[in-house]
Parts: sequence; structure tokens; C-alpha cells
Amino acid sequence: MSSDFSATTLISVSPFQYEGFTEDQYPIYGSMGTNQISAADFNNDGNIDLVTSNRLDKSISILFNDAEGSFYNNQSFALGENPSTVKVSDINNDGFTDIIGFTQNDVKFYLNDGTGLFSYSDTANANTQNINLGSPPEFFALADLNGDSFDDVVVAEAQYTGKQDGISILFNNQDITFSDPVHTTVVNDGHPHTFALGDFNNDNSIDLVVANRDKNQIRVLQNDGNGNFALGNTYNTDTRPKAVGSGDIDNDGDLDIIVADQRGSTSFEIFLNNNTSSVSFSRGAKYDLPDMGDTVFLEDINNDGNLDTVIGQRGDTTGVAYSYGNGDGTFGDVVIQPVSSGSVGYVLADFDNNGFIDIAGADQNDGLASIVLSGLSTSPSAYVGAEPDPILYPIVPFDSEITEGA
Repeated sequence: MSSDFSATTLISVSPFQYEGFTEDQYPIYGSMGTNQISAADFNNDGNIDLVTSNRLDKSISILFNDAEGSFYNNQSFALGENPSTVKVSDINNDGFTDIIGFTQNDVKFYLNDGTGLFSYSDTANANTQNINLGSPPEFFALADLNGDSFDDVVVAEAQYTGKQDGISILFNNQDITFSDPVHTTVVNDGHPHTFALGDFNNDNSIDLVVANRDKNQIRVLQNDGNGNFALGNTYNTDTRPKAVGSGDIDNDGDLDIIVADQRGSTSFEIFLNNNTSSVSFSRGAKYDLPDMGDTVFLEDINNDGNLDTVIGQRGDTTGVAYSYGNGDGTFGDVVIQPVSSGSVGYVLADFDNNGFIDIAGADQNDGLASIVLSGLSTSPSAYVGAEPDPILYPIVPFDSEITEGA
């Protein structure tokens, strides 16, 4: 364990300024080239902490929250060659949130003792498992897919060099190891970039909706309850889908889908759940974005009881786009909140304990990480700069038919 590095990365804090949000910066000692970020309460003090993966020095860094949305760096660990991302989960079901680091070839486990101290050995292969994927991983997530109360690993695999692309699942062996990957081909040459997890037909099993970027489509994978997935309906998107999320957008009790498109129209689209036993969706509205959507979230950021969306922007536009949900499956104007670091990997949580959702982001270009603290309920303690006029983007009607298929 070490935090004695000469290089320093900054973590910045910046809320939606036109609503009264703020921006500050904090050093992440022992990290360079921060590229992904996750959040959890690691030391059980009631405050949400952060962990980052750092591609240049091949490490992870843990930052603890001081209860007011400020962070201090405490621990750094080696991760390995080609670090991909970092996730959080109680993988051994001891009641404490652990850290799982992913590289292109390995998964590493950092076990929490409940006080925010993590066990890890730098000895070769200790706390490490080779994941033997058939294609380069694009996206990782953890969820209990087979109903045994232990989180499993789901991986979106990109198709390169003639290999099959699709989804692979590594089941939790309940001994801090995972099974060999179980692969499902979603569509040939689809280059699945990400997926959404959720119980889309209310049968108490976690299903998947996969974004097949190079086929301009999303596809349902329906879980039989034991972690076996059947290919379901396919739905055309307006252009190349990069990010997908799930939530009850129209408040009817089932999970809907939001898709952020990467190129072409640079928009986000809504697919509303038809509430059928065989998962199916109907297309909703499409909304223009100023730039490519890289990450997408559905959260109630203004506490009105309706899910809103926050979309990380990638390209010439720096910051996040957000839009308030109306609770009926539609959204209002899209507003851009500039973020100084130009983050592309984000996580949402209430970091300053004011009852409103904040945003933390990691910048894979210049090594900065940003935190966007909500100032909706109270005056910000460190307001930076004059309030800018919000940048608005109109709703665009979209009338094309949905394409479905087995």
C-alpha cells in the first residue's frame, strides 16, 4: 500500500452552476491518468467515498469523504497492465463493500475489512484471476444473475480479429473467485459497447438490454432465473448507440430504457416498457444532444419524484447534459453543465449529504476527476464564478417505427 507518488492527479467538485452548484479540486496522490470512477461507503461512516482506476500508473486510488463532499486520498494499490475499470460490490457477502479492478485480461479483488482498509497482496497472482475472455472487454457490471445472493460479473465483449462478440458472464463461486466465462453471442459484428441491467418483466430475475453500436440497435437478453439468457427482441436506434440505462421513466411500475447515441444525430432516445412477460418496448421521443453521449444515468436529481437523466458528453463539448423528467415518459429541455476537467466516466450519489444527487467523474485525457455537487437545497459553500445562462437543446420529434425480431 502506498500513497507516496511524485505525480498528482486532481479531483474537482462542481455542481450545476445555473441552479447554484459549485466546483472545487482535491489531489489524488498516487495516480496518473484517471480513467474510471466508482462510489460506495467503504468505511461505514454514512458518507459516500470514491475509488478511481488510473491507466498511466496502473493503479487504483481510494478517496474518503469528509461528510461535506470534500475528499482525501488514503490508499493506492497496483492494478496491472491495461487497466480497464473499477467496480464496487460485496463479493463475499460479509456486509462490507469490496473493490473489483479489471484489466484487459484479469480481475483483481480488494477486500474491505469494514473500516475502509483493504486487503491486497502485490505478490504475483495474489487476489487475481485471469478472466480468459474471447474478445477485448468494453464494459463490466456486477449483479446477482442466478439468484444465489452473490454478485456475478457481466462483460460486454467487442468483436475484433474475427472473434465472436457478445456478452460473457462469470458466475460468483462464493469463495472470492469466479467461474470461466459463459459466452452469449448477441449479434455478429455488432460491437456491443455497453448494456443495462434490470428486471424488465418483473419476474425477479435480472435481464439485459445490450447496445450493439455497429448495428445501430439494442437487443434484449431475457434471464430464465438461473443466469441463462435467451435472445429477445431487437430495436433499431437512430444512430450508433454508445450508452444505455434503465429506470421507470413513466412511473407505471416497470423499467424503461434510455439510449445515448454516439455519432450522427448525437441524441438520446427513450424506449418504454410494454409490461409483458416476454420483454418488449415501444419507442418514445428522441432528444438532441450537443455532442456524443458517453455515459447515461436515470436519477431523480431535483427530488420531484420523477426520474431525470444525466448524460456524460464526449467530444468538443466538455461536461454533462441533463434533462428533467416529466414522469410520463418524456423529458424537458436538455441543459449543459460545463465541467472543467472534461470527464467521461461518471458515477452519481449524494456526496455532501444534502439530500440531492451529485455527480463524480473521471477524465481519461488529462488525469483530472470532477465532482458535481448539487446546490438545489442549500447555498453552496464555495461557489465558483458567475452563474452562466443555461444552454438549451430542443426536443426533436421521432416517428420511425420500431424494428423487432428474434
